[in-house]
Amino acid sequence: MSNRRRVRSLQLLVAAAVVPLMIQAFRGGPPAGRTGAPGEQTCFASGCHQTATGEFFQNSAAIQLNFPDGPEYEPGVTQRLTLNINDPAGQVFGFQASVRGPANEQAGTLAPIDGTTQIVSQGGIDYIEHTGPRADGMFQFDWTPPAQNIGRITFYVAANAANNNFAPTGDRIHTRQFTVEPAAVTDPNRPTIRENGVVHGATFLAATGFAPNSFATVFGRNLVERTETWSEAFVDGRAPTQLGGVRVLVNNKPAFLSFTGTAEDFNREDDQINFVLPADEARGDVTVVVETASGTTDPFVIQLSGRAPALFPFEPQNRRYVAAVLNDGSAFLGPVNLFGGADLGRPIRGARTDEIVQIFGTGFGPTTPPVPIGQLPGGVVSETVDPVTVRLDQTPAEVLFAGLSPFVGVYQIVFRVPAVPDGDHEIIVEIAGRQTQTGLFFQVDN
Repeated sequence: MSNRRRVRSLQLLVAAAVVPLMIQAFRGGPPAGRTGAPGEQTCFASGCHQTATGEFFQNSAAIQLNFPDGPEYEPGVTQRLTLNINDPAGQVFGFQASVRGPANEQAGTLAPIDGTTQIVSQGGIDYIEHTGPRADGMFQFDWTPPAQNIGRITFYVAANAANNNFAPTGDRIHTRQFTVEPAAVTDPNRPTIRENGVVHGATFLAATGFAPNSFATVFGRNLVERTETWSEAFVDGRAPTQLGGVRVLVNNKPAFLSFTGTAEDFNREDDQINFVLPADEARGDVTVVVETASGTTDPFVIQLSGRAPALFPFEPQNRRYVAAVLNDGSAFLGPVNLFGGADLGRPIRGARTDEIVQIFGTGFGPTTPPVPIGQLPGGVVSETVDPVTVRLDQTPAEVLFAGLSPFVGVYQIVFRVPAVPDGDHEIIVEIAGRQTQTGLFFQVDN
């Protein structure tokens, strides 16, 4: 064998040994600078996967980069990102990504969280990439943005959906860009309604629904300038639409405010506003906003219907007992120890069969003759348009009156106590097919 043939044979042997190693090395991540960012190539353009059987997809939906709080960042706050590569033609998947600021500079810090990714660097830029191909195409890693707001930041991602033939032939290269913006800076003094922060005024439940002339309550931050009640704020018998330095708008109509309370005055997390919904023919989704001197809350969506009946409870014992009095006002009705022996100015006891009693609620709908919402009824006796029924458990009671009380937004229902055993009985009032809340009790003690 000649020296030339021997040298050529050695070269072939070396090539046969080295090329598979090179291919295997690429299965462990490409060289730095292959994400397609400005000034750099991709694995397809650089030639290592640019074959007659390969394909290249720019701005490809096969790459998804998921941010935990949406496409925004808070300076210096680390996020865990999830990269998914989904190409049905691929058998295994790899990637490389870089993150750049407005001047194409490194933007923050990329960091592996496990052994599936690694960092390679070139020219002052860090790249995160796979350490080995994955069949599921999912990779996770951490990104810590710069400590200061630098404006828009761009992620450049290149992915390989490989056919797993241990060669560059037939692979499909995808690229895509993702941009994130700095998170909006929240004004600490801006009024905000908390999550599920608008509730029915009798049940304190968000799911009860709302109706014109029903009480509601809103909780949130920076809603109230001062604690105030409407007791001195009526003008010509009409309830105020401004109180405590705020207004509440329901479907852009001013509500009638009965109470505003600051969190500081009551040692609570949230400010509180009690209000009566104004007249409105709208049904379905409407918005509630609170207007203050510092700004206006984001709209809060509630469901408005024609009826949203609920009964007011006594506060003690977890609001278990309906607020009830004898019709002549001589006694409160409930367990004798309900208020722990406090002097209420009149006795408290269980109701007796055939006694005439009053209970109070809100959200029972229109009355006749009509009284404008927000206006004290004065001497007008105004009954509900729809008939009202009362049950103690399953026993019906005789309803003697259902209509407006002397107070704005409050209805009173007068009924005769039916013959039922002594003890607690769940009370349900129904109007126009809608029932008051469950789990509320009326006590009978003969």
